[in-house]
Parts: sequence; structure tokens; C-alpha cells
Amino acid sequence: EVEEVLLALFHTIILHRTFPTLSFRDGSVSYTSFIGTEDVDCQALDVTYVKVASKAMHERIFSQVLMFAKSLSEDAKIHVNRPPKGSITLAFVTNRKGSWVLGAELSAWERWTD
Repeated sequence: EVEEVLLALFHTIILHRTFPTLSFRDGSVSYTSFIGTEDVDCQALDVTYVKVASKAMHERIFSQVLMFAKSLSEDAKIHVNRPPKGSITLAFVTNRKGSWVLGAELSAWERWTD
């Protein structure tokens, strides 16, 4: 369930950062994005979310979420008397000009931590 919740959350945030066009017709809302969207039905939760249709993006998000879920599982095995603890962050970064010695540096302009 942790994986599905985080995938739904992160994909929803990323979808809204791609600036899709919203259409409101006949009481329904549709998303139009130049890179495409797709609906995802969660297996463990009664939730459907929309994500950007990019296999590379999904694989990158999924691999990080899977590593986080594994670390939570390991934490639960070590500390059986308390709920597992952990933190995962989704950050949007940009390259900023640095000094001529250090070169460009990454700078986060938005960060989501769960």
C-alpha cells in the first residue's frame, strides 16, 4: 500500500507541474497534456489517479518509491515494537549558474516531503 500511495501522490504532483490544459464539459473535467496522460487504478486502494504518460519518468519514480518501501520494511523488522519511520522527498530542481570554479549547481525550487 505504501508504494501505491506514494506513486499516486508523486504522479499527481508531477502531472500538475506539467501545466496541462483543463477542459470542463458536461460536468466532467478532462486533462490535455502535450506529453500524454493515462489513468491508473490502484489495486489496494479504491483510488484512480492520472499520471503523465512517460515510461522513463514512471520507472524513475517507481525505483525510488520501491527503495523507500524496502527501507521501511527493513526498519519494521529491526524495530518490531514501533511503527516504521522514514522520509522521502520529491524535489523540482533547476541548474543555476555557479562560479567559474565550481560550475553550475542544482537548486531546488519546490520540495515535497512525506
